[in-house]
Amino acid sequence: YSTRRKGGSGRREASRNFKEGESIMREITTCSRRNFVRGAALGAAGLAAVGLTACAQPAAKDSMADTGDDAALELTPADETWEADVLVIGLGASGLQAALGAAAQGVGVLAIDQAPDMVGTTNITTSGYLCVGDKLQMAQPYHYEVREVFDKLNEYSNYCFNTQVLKAILDASSRSSNNLIDAGLPVKVVELPERKELTGPTLGQICGHAYDCKGQERADIFQAALDKAGVDSRYGVTAEQLIFNGDEIVGVRCTQDGKAVDVNAKAICLCTGGFLGNEDMVAQYFAGSRVVPMGNPACKGAGINMALSAKGQMGKAFSLSSNEYGGANFDASPMFAFRPDSGSNEALRLVLLGSIIVDSQGNRFVSEEIANKEAMHCAEPFIRAKTYYTVVDQDFIDYVKSKPLGETMGDGRMKKMFADVMIETLDDDLEAAVAEGWVAKGDTIAELAEAYDLPDLESTIETYNGYCETGVDEQFYNAPEFLHKVATPPFYIVQSFPAGWLTLGGVKCDASCQVVDADN
Repeated sequence: YSTRRKGGSGRREASRNFKEGESIMREITTCSRRNFVRGAALGAAGLAAVGLTACAQPAAKDSMADTGDDAALELTPADETWEADVLVIGLGASGLQAALGAAAQGVGVLAIDQAPDMVGTTNITTSGYLCVGDKLQMAQPYHYEVREVFDKLNEYSNYCFNTQVLKAILDASSRSSNNLIDAGLPVKVVELPERKELTGPTLGQICGHAYDCKGQERADIFQAALDKAGVDSRYGVTAEQLIFNGDEIVGVRCTQDGKAVDVNAKAICLCTGGFLGNEDMVAQYFAGSRVVPMGNPACKGAGINMALSAKGQMGKAFSLSSNEYGGANFDASPMFAFRPDSGSNEALRLVLLGSIIVDSQGNRFVSEEIANKEAMHCAEPFIRAKTYYTVVDQDFIDYVKSKPLGETMGDGRMKKMFADVMIETLDDDLEAAVAEGWVAKGDTIAELAEAYDLPDLESTIETYNGYCETGVDEQFYNAPEFLHKVATPPFYIVQSFPAGWLTLGGVKCDASCQVVDADN
């Protein structure tokens, strides 16, 4: 935080941009404790007092309207107190870079994460990162400029980005990448003997690097980089709320092993990720929807709520980085043995893209072709639907079993990944899902409609089957190869929810990623 309030106007004094060679040390954000909801819970921190207070953090549904009263609640004494110049909360992709960047300026950095060690942080299993102009790219015969990527991302997003933040991130991306390269992280370099045409979907594959290691190996490299930079990394520490001395933010109340820990800091970097693991926040910002978390379920919006308690504002756009394989179900068998909370059957997360998809009334609401080809980029229709259903017959099951999955998946990335993968246990997987209660089986479409109370399903299937016979989808214009007639029993209907790796969107920021209030 680096803003200081002048009176009640909400305006801020000018502060320097974060640039290489400048000090990261800035003024601490101050926060009028008016505007907070009296009586909001402080969780484990309790309510007795020794000078320091915490602004009551708003529940997700609470407004930030000015109540005219102070709502600061006093904290119990902490069991321990730690000191730092800069406190970084969260050690995923952004927290790692924040800690390294601050340490490079010569200040004392404490970085905390609620995971038990670096292996448990969010950036240990991700695929790679986008960057422009790092040392590996500059060594290629051709390399892209920030302007090219900036323009393409804006075009691809229909100009919805916060362009100040986007430009700052792209400018910093080479420095961030070089941090990892200098730490010895192996990456797969995209060879560019000449310019390739940039498109939105291929930006990350062309302008960036895929990690060439993961798990413990990657964690060891990240941790060694932090240790070399002099960062004090502590794990199993959960940040709870900001601490105020009068109107000034002076630290954060945390918990570790059941103890209350106060971290006094001159600057705080909130790098806690999104809110995919918080069902209440998902429901609020995604219009009542439920989303199966395929990424880190520990991302519960803690940093977002802390920023809101300091008069921060939520941005106006929210979405998901959705699962490439489509939906999932909370009651499904685990997808991976090492992720028992991921909530998806290994086969069924893949196989059902391509047949008819309906909403909770039994009506089609999305092009099945687009859902197949762009599963990772078309979350919005499924978020709106909240719960949706795929209907298949025995012919479709036999069709999927007869081919490598790469031939039935429309997504180009999935085609390569599953070019030689056959699903031979699909019938058994379906029966297991029936037993688990998220798939229904019947000899008629009427039985499926009754199983999930879908009043329009029979008429929808009748109309859809007519499109399959003529090869012309008059509703959503699917290509003929994405029209699969539902006619041969037994029939199955699969209940799904949107599935995502992470939430997109969050706290409103300026170009330096500083949290801002309603008046910016």
